[in-house]
Amino acid sequence: MKLPDTYRNLADNGIQEDYSMGYAEEFGFRAGTSQPFYFFDLEKNMCTKLKIFPFQIMDVTMRRYKKYSIEKSKQVLNTLIDTTRIYHGNFISLWHNESLGTDKYWNGWRALFEWMIIKAAKK
Repeated sequence: MKLPDTYRNLADNGIQEDYSMGYAEEFGFRAGTSQPFYFFDLEKNMCTKLKIFPFQIMDVTMRRYKKYSIEKSKQVLNTLIDTTRIYHGNFISLWHNESLGTDKYWNGWRALFEWMIIKAAKK
């Protein structure tokens, strides 16, 4: 992803939503917010119709980059969900099919995903 070119290309081609704003090697609030926002093209000095939905964490960030255990990942997810809730944001995570499957490398991660869904859904 190359900013702002990627977003400009998406907007110019009629794409109205994007969920790729986040870190690969880190977790957190890359856009500084957990609220969706419209991409503002600084070169054209205009707000586009492309709405950006930033994500806070990705499965491979925890497992591959950080090499976190399931328990450590649960702690991080818990903190991110709670922080997002405090600011009335949208908790968005990115999970790949392989981490929810039966591959030994991802053993136990589907249960973590299911826990996260329940935790994030609580009011």
